[in-house]
Formats: sequence, C-alpha cells, structure tokens
Amino acid sequence: MRDDPHLRIQIIVTSDLKRAVQTATIIAEVLHIPMQDVRLDSRLRECSFGNLEGSTFFELKHRLKEDARASNSEYDLTEHGGESSCQVTTRQVAALRDHCPSLAPSSHLLVIGHGRSLGTLLHHFQHKHPLIQGRYQLLTISL
Repeated sequence: MRDDPHLRIQIIVTSDLKRAVQTATIIAEVLHIPMQDVRLDSRLRECSFGNLEGSTFFELKHRLKEDARASNSEYDLTEHGGESSCQVTTRQVAALRDHCPSLAPSSHLLVIGHGRSLGTLLHHFQHKHPLIQGRYQLLTISL
C-alpha cells in the first residue's frame, strides 16, 4: 500500500492511548513505514465522557438525556465534565492541521483514533455514510 502511487502513506498520526499506538505500530511494520513517521498526538484521544467514564452502555442510556448511541454530529457531555462534539472537532482538526504541512506532495496521512471521536471528525468533513462497528472503510478526506 505504501508504494501504491494512488495511496502513498507517508505519516501515521495516532492517539497516544495504548490500543491506538499498538495498531499504528502494526500498520507501520506491515507498510514499512519508519517509526519516526508514526506520530503520537493526545488530541486524537476518544471523546471525554467526564464523570460518565467507565459507565456501561446501559448506565449511559439511563443517565443521559440523549440516546447513548446518539449521532456523532452533535452531543454535549460538558454537564458531566466531558466534552462537546464541537470541542472534540476543534482539537482533532487542529491535530491534523499541525501534521499535514510535513507531508510530501501526493502523500497521505493515516489517522488512527477512537470510535466516537473519529465519527465526530468524519461528520465534520461531511462523511455521509455511518460507520458500522466492526466494519472499516478507507476514506480520503481533503483538509
């Protein structure tokens, strides 16, 4: 994939949380991307649920006004000490903007993160098709 002229991944930017870093490391090895081109960025972490962190789906469903599976487009967990969709979008777009200038022409950046926060980012870029848990898609988005 790294040598594919249509999709040349030069840099991997990943959340600094353990599972994302493990995934990035495996992908870098398979694609022969040097580890210095794997960049950890805390701004790609999952959405903060505040004092709801660690709750089960059932507990969230009863404690939140919105459906716990609510759209990634708009949510606000600030009353629980968490983040809003606007805050998540702002920090993730800032991360992407900081890493993109170091890309060579016609190269691509691979982003590795977490479910709700990546869904929020995709919504920001107007990705229209919902991502289904356990199914992965290759997406090209221009910044």
